[in-house]
Amino acid sequence: AGGPPNGGPTISGAPPTASPPKRLSRQWALYKEGKIYQLGRVYEFGMPLFGNRHFSLTMPGLPTGGPLGTGQIVYNDEMVSGELGQIGTQFDGLGHIGTRVDGEDIFYNGFKLSEFGDTCGLTKLGVERVGPIFTRGVLLDVAGYKGVGRTWQSLDEGATGSPGSPIAIK
Repeated sequence: AGGPPNGGPTISGAPPTASPPKRLSRQWALYKEGKIYQLGRVYEFGMPLFGNRHFSLTMPGLPTGGPLGTGQIVYNDEMVSGELGQIGTQFDGLGHIGTRVDGEDIFYNGFKLSEFGDTCGLTKLGVERVGPIFTRGVLLDVAGYKGVGRTWQSLDEGATGSPGSPIAIK
């Protein structure tokens, strides 16, 4: 009752940091240096875009309004145009990719798109409840290996992960 159709784990909105204390203790012991890598990106001109997508942030006039009242207030507005998915940094939810089976679009754990999607978005399997992620991971510096673009300062040779460890690819 209320669980996923295929009996797998539910998505309750608990952040990924809700690991059992023993697992967190083991992860913490693996840290050699205290480095933090910002994986997010500001939406800006020149950021990576998938396919023919676009992103534009403009100010349609300077100022865009005013002067108003006795104080002669003026102001600027912003105008955003574009898609917000598949641009810049992205974190896909479990409702992002599915497969069509016998005319029905099926997603993670057997959820049917016809039951959790509408023109305003998805009512399940989103990323809106994902909190900060604290974990040890493996960074594969492909750009550094190929000798192109900006590279990370260091990458442990022979770095290995454990089950559930994320892999970041640059």
